[in-house]
Amino acid sequence: MNELPLLPHDSTTWVNNQNATCYIRGAVGVKKVHIHRCYTHLKNHSMQLSFIIGAGFSVPDNYPTRKELNERLRRISHSEIMIHTDGTAMFLSDQTDPNASWTNVRQKLFVEKFINFYTSTIIPNVNSFDYETFFDYYQGLHYGRFKCEQFNSFADDFRKENNYQFDNTNLLGQFHNTFNQLLACLLKRCSERNHLGKFYNKYPEFLTFIEEIRDSYDKIHFHSLNHDLLIEELSFSDAMQTELSDGFEELGSPFYSKNNDYLTVRLKRFTNNFDKKFCLYKLHGSIDHYIYNFKNNEYNSVKVPYGVSSNDLMREFINDNGELEYDKCFWNYYPDFLSGTTEKIASYQEQHFYKPLFDHFVENLRNSECLISIGYGLGDSKINEFIMDNFLKVKSKIMIIITPDKPKSELFKLENVKYFGLHKGVQHINKLEIEEFMKNS
Repeated sequence: MNELPLLPHDSTTWVNNQNATCYIRGAVGVKKVHIHRCYTHLKNHSMQLSFIIGAGFSVPDNYPTRKELNERLRRISHSEIMIHTDGTAMFLSDQTDPNASWTNVRQKLFVEKFINFYTSTIIPNVNSFDYETFFDYYQGLHYGRFKCEQFNSFADDFRKENNYQFDNTNLLGQFHNTFNQLLACLLKRCSERNHLGKFYNKYPEFLTFIEEIRDSYDKIHFHSLNHDLLIEELSFSDAMQTELSDGFEELGSPFYSKNNDYLTVRLKRFTNNFDKKFCLYKLHGSIDHYIYNFKNNEYNSVKVPYGVSSNDLMREFINDNGELEYDKCFWNYYPDFLSGTTEKIASYQEQHFYKPLFDHFVENLRNSECLISIGYGLGDSKINEFIMDNFLKVKSKIMIIITPDKPKSELFKLENVKYFGLHKGVQHINKLEIEEFMKNS
């Protein structure tokens, strides 16, 4: 790219009427765009920057990689899990279950036997197990999207050997409740709420970068494909100063639950309000999101923080007698996050949460001149389609891919998709280096 003229320090935009071009200064460099886009920028008067956050972003904080999740979930023994009488499931780790010999014994055994059946019969071998592909398989069976005679034979043998009368739909429904909770167990931990000040002892490169660019933008959008709470944790820092909107608000919320002391606490619910400088969009859900089903007529997404029960959710409402009353929702076995390579795409249109988020995703892509991808391996075809249709078709826009290993993707055939470099991850983000990278791109 040719060297661009410097802008005045007190201006972010300079127009060259002779060649119908405009130069816009952002924190990640100066970009030359067509004059029409320049006037649009001036009219909107809003500088915006977008990020895509993938699983690789969380690896330095010791969250499991997809490979590690697969290795843990592809072999589950009935003796290492507990399923409570209320349906709550967990890995035992160093704990013991005093009721292991009689509580939900056949449900636990089905978890072990079903995964063993899948890895020995449906896929080539256990090493090719992928939990998202497995999710597509069993949910496809569960909802009757396809049939598998091998599974039918396996399920018949299981019922006969264990004197279990549940049909396939109930077997798979129970399995889904358990498997999703076990997956959530691997991602859930007590989030630290310590304020991260300079010099940052956690994600110092990333937080320093955010601190250096924050005043150059009106809005900075984090679009996360992860279920963990790392971005929320990092928002308690000098860099973000808790100026993070995630679309949830507590004031006026009619949703409640019980904490560990069995005291009633009010919960945040999704209001679709993103009014702060930093905005977080959990495009695939989160381990602290739960769906509240109010009388099978109204569905709301609520946040259940660590230490608060997801099995005691309540909604305050006015009954037919004009009196305040609690509705109780007992069926929240697992958080609302999306899995599967194809199953999750169908959820993108769900109005209670995902559809509004993807509407924001589209708008943010269109309003941003630069998209920085961190830790995303470009493996989600639908996410890539959104990026292609709403960002990359504009040739002046730049997408920077930051991940230690260069992904295999058709997106790299586009001139405005740039790879930051081998062995470079979130720990190597540096404002000056990115500026230089943009200048030479």
